[in-house]
Amino acid sequence: MAVTNKQLLDMHKRALDTIRAAIDGLDRESLCWCEPETGQWIAQEVSHLCDTERYWIQQEGIDPQLEVCPEFPSSLEEELQCLGCIERRWVELLPINPGLRFPLFRVCLHALYHLARIAHLRRHQQSDWGLPHWSKPGSWEHAIDPIMHVMLADQPQDVDLPATSGFKSDTLT
Repeated sequence: MAVTNKQLLDMHKRALDTIRAAIDGLDRESLCWCEPETGQWIAQEVSHLCDTERYWIQQEGIDPQLEVCPEFPSSLEEELQCLGCIERRWVELLPINPGLRFPLFRVCLHALYHLARIAHLRRHQQSDWGLPHWSKPGSWEHAIDPIMHVMLADQPQDVDLPATSGFKSDTLT
């Protein structure tokens, strides 16, 4: 089963919706609060996400035409604006650049990895915080379920998968 561009863009939107839900309601102090053990902060994670998405677009030889997302934003709105800009840029670029399909799928998974890091930081600040209920937009399940369906659709059981995709970036860390 071939995944359509519309499905890929929906997966990306859902992944970014989980990030939006994870940072919802945070003030600048909370976005920039640094965890002493790791030296990480939430705004740094969001900035990294946006910059990584810019990177993958550039790797296909396309000018992403996006500004760098600040590690120390002035507000939550600035973070949300960065996420919105990158989401809109994929919508513009994917239909005319089929080479972006694999990088877009990759950044969907990357966003969910960073969701876990953001959730960890958020729980350190607010121990009773949690993502929305699994059935709601912004939940981890709302984002991961379409990805899982694509990954498992029409796949034979017991197939050995290749060690790498063959994509030139497999050696990047």
